[in-house]
Amino acid sequence: MKERIKTEFRSNTAHYLSLFVLFLTGFGLRLYYLVSMGVENDEIFSYTVFASRPLSFGLTHYDTNNHPLNTLLVHLTTKAFGNGPVVIRFWVFLCGIAVLPLLYLVIRRLYNKEAALLGVALVVPLPS
Repeated sequence: MKERIKTEFRSNTAHYLSLFVLFLTGFGLRLYYLVSMGVENDEIFSYTVFASRPLSFGLTHYDTNNHPLNTLLVHLTTKAFGNGPVVIRFWVFLCGIAVLPLLYLVIRRLYNKEAALLGVALVVPLPS
């Protein structure tokens, strides 16, 4: 019985350590993408056409590239902190970080912890 408990503990420790390393790697990569990548065309278009204008326009005019929640958050953030690339991408950065633990929880609930770890490992290198 004691051996089984020790083996289970070692297995869980390795699993959660791997998960922590994946989360840390995902955070680091997203932070690197946030500060080092140039602004893309769709981000420029979304900001200049929708988020930089009054909210009454940005939230009521729909386009394939206008996501109202993003428009609202970018509008409020740029009004408070300026319109630099990091400020424009801030909410995408936060969502990119939040998706990792949420993905883990969903896959673990639907399948098991090994599948959840694999799912997170596949999403970690994505830019956001």
